[in-house]
Amino acid sequence: MMPQLAVVGRTPDRVGVPRALLWRAVSDDQPAPDPRRALLALLLIAPAPSAGVLAGLVSEGALGAVLWAVCKVWLFGLPVVWLLLVDRQKLSWSPVRKGGLGLGAASGLAIAALIGGVYWLAKGAIDPQPMREALEPTGLLSPAVYVGGAVYWIFVNSVLEEYVYRWFVYSRARALMGARAAVAVAALVFTAHHSLALASFFDWWITALASLGIFVGGAIWSWMYERYGTVWVPWLSHAIVDVAVFGLGGLILFG
Repeated sequence: MMPQLAVVGRTPDRVGVPRALLWRAVSDDQPAPDPRRALLALLLIAPAPSAGVLAGLVSEGALGAVLWAVCKVWLFGLPVVWLLLVDRQKLSWSPVRKGGLGLGAASGLAIAALIGGVYWLAKGAIDPQPMREALEPTGLLSPAVYVGGAVYWIFVNSVLEEYVYRWFVYSRARALMGARAAVAVAALVFTAHHSLALASFFDWWITALASLGIFVGGAIWSWMYERYGTVWVPWLSHAIVDVAVFGLGGLILFG
């Protein structure tokens, strides 16, 4: 489903990206995204995750749930429609051809350990009550529902996020500004909606610290996509981190 990456030439691109970073997103032998179309795609998809979170936080009841679902469908559906109808490229399962799974696993474990250390230092300042109140209407205060939700987010939602942020958002930003800037842009888009959600549960300093960690993680995962040409290397890291996040979330809610 995701385009792969191919090395192109040895001539510096128009934004001065170093030769070692000269890659372009392609699907088989298809060309890189057109910059004007890439910009339009970014403008259409970047606000969607934050809009969905805001809708869920501001609009209560069924309306908020419907608006959130519409944003999710847009977020996950637009990339496929764009690839097939606008870029006219082929779908791909983003096969692992250059290795990197070991690095993905190691980085996931390292980030998870860091998250655990930060939680241990800050746990005395975390008030679980706002989190419980926000999650109560969703049913996630039931341990069984929480575990089911965690399985979904770890094994399904994380794949979808890699497909959106590391493939679609990153490759479109890459067509506009080169690899270095695209890593930062994709990480920023990835972080924004997480920050909005965190702000509804935690104090500003916890939100800021967690957002910084999410941004760094998103940047690392975008770099992995650039380096290895597949979403599965960053996904493995992402999934391991999500295991830690939902494990700590369970401690906060039920511990």
